[in-house]
Amino acid sequence: MLVVGADKRSLSPRPVLTSLVIAALGFLPVFAFTGETGRLLRPLALTKTLVILALEVIPVLYTLWRGRQLRAAQRRGIAIASIVGRPPPWARCD
Repeated sequence: MLVVGADKRSLSPRPVLTSLVIAALGFLPVFAFTGETGRLLRPLALTKTLVILALEVIPVLYTLWRGRQLRAAQRRGIAIASIVGRPPPWARCD
């Protein structure tokens, strides 16, 4: 749960990233299984590994894309508030 106005250091992504990497690496030995066990567990391991990697990669790509978009707007003299817009009612600190 995100607490509005929380200290930025308390929202560190490092523990989340570490746990996701460990979970993804934990499924790698499953790909070495052969026979019936390999046929049974390989689709599960592949799906979970791809989901875990997507949880890591997609936010990073979006952040890079959005940051580039905002920097380009700043260079053109457009106010960032006009691009980002007003925060939703649940995120206001009034």
